Amino acid sequence: MIASSVFCDSPQLASFLRFVVEALLNGKAERLKGYTIAIEVLRRDTSFDPQIDPIVRVEATRLRRAIERYYAGPGAHDAVMIALPRGGYAPRISWRTREPALTPAANSAQPDALASGNGLPTLSVASFVVTGMPGDLAIDGETLRGRMCEAFALFDMINVIGTAPAANGRYDYRLDGTIEYRDHDVFLRFRLVSGSDETVIWSRSLEARPQDGVAGTERGAILEVVTSVAQRFGIIWSHDRLRQFADEIGNSRYRALIHAGEAFRLFDEEAFARARKELLRLIALDPGFAAGYSYLGIIYATAYVHGFGDPEDRFALDRALKAARRGIELKPHSAFAYHVLFVVLFFRAETAAAIAAAEKAIELNPFDMSIRADYGGRLIFAGQLEGGMEILRDTVAFGAVLPSWTHFYLFLGHYLRGEYSAARFHAGQMTSTTHIYGQLARALMARLDGRPDQARLTVEAIARAYPGWDRDPVREIGKLIFAPAIADRLLHDLGFASPEEPQDARTMH
Repeated sequence: MIASSVFCDSPQLASFLRFVVEALLNGKAERLKGYTIAIEVLRRDTSFDPQIDPIVRVEATRLRRAIERYYAGPGAHDAVMIALPRGGYAPRISWRTREPALTPAANSAQPDALASGNGLPTLSVASFVVTGMPGDLAIDGETLRGRMCEAFALFDMINVIGTAPAANGRYDYRLDGTIEYRDHDVFLRFRLVSGSDETVIWSRSLEARPQDGVAGTERGAILEVVTSVAQRFGIIWSHDRLRQFADEIGNSRYRALIHAGEAFRLFDEEAFARARKELLRLIALDPGFAAGYSYLGIIYATAYVHGFGDPEDRFALDRALKAARRGIELKPHSAFAYHVLFVVLFFRAETAAAIAAAEKAIELNPFDMSIRADYGGRLIFAGQLEGGMEILRDTVAFGAVLPSWTHFYLFLGHYLRGEYSAARFHAGQMTSTTHIYGQLARALMARLDGRPDQARLTVEAIARAYPGWDRDPVREIGKLIFAPAIADRLLHDLGFASPEEPQDARTMH
């Protein structure tokens, strides 16, 4: 492994891997502590304090990513698998088990073998520059950079380089940071630079507040930067989306993930079908494609809930659950994989298990605001209105980049609480003409505002786009809204027949 292209340019990671594996094989697993690794592998002095310096955790996260890249590329056919589970530094060694991949479409073309590596963009976090003389509030640049690397590494869609690469090293993006002390004020400035042409594609300036202290200032900066840059549909995702669509460049696995994410933006049946077909093709070529399984799980579930494909497919949610669980098996420390699992479990009305999976996802990545937002929204769907709204309020307060359907969660919460001004605002933020959430919100607000003709036209548009709503609206809304009382109220407010009416009378008024 350490002779491969993944590790040959990272001697520190190679040493880390060699040390933990040999300690385990030699029966000395008790030595696999943060302090020992810092002294013997990372060459820190004996005064090293793992409670203050996060370097071992940061390097362990980098090592886990390197191991993933190795098994996705040069080690794709290795018989022995080495993993470094989160929560400790003892490796797990096992034989590779080959499970049959989910069956791809019969007419899928089989191209050449996939390129090595996972294809994800690489982010280098440069050493932060410090200017001026610190006063009462002193922020250590290296500590903040280390903690920011650690937070970045929790996101699935980037590879993080904790230190600047060698002269011949490559990276797709670089984060620069400056801590400026001016009189009694402290300013933190960050910018994201494209590795291809040194173009600044994002920047942010923050002023520290003395009352927040060092810990609060660091956490605020990490939340501001990491949620903007690394989150799905954030800065890097959006920038790479344009590049991938323009040139069809790079690794096909990463491109497939970008296209799958775009299918959710478009909310178009053909886009979902294309994304599903490509993910199946890539999984057949690379059975270790963990994110591919996770995305496939959410695509199966979404297609079933919204009637894309066979509306009578009773096994769609079973396939979704199988793919979601496979994603976790392949990448058990992935917050995204647990995010997908909790959504699938909610669709299956397994609320207690879904809540447990959601809390696990948040534990694995407390900086991913999209997980929190989705959790809050689906708690509302399940009838836990106040708990869901509390989570959503805390989430949007961070000002993170959140997907558009978060506005539907907020709309529904405010609507159910009779807070119609706020509901009207969030309904207006959903501009898509194809996504059912926006259509439902506009229809409900049109009825509330005394525009029954507009409401009727919108409901008819829903029935045309989603025929199941015309045949059996009770069943269709039940796929989305798990609490019967909320579903019944929305059906009534939308102008569908009362659930107490006979089945053949359940047509649009």
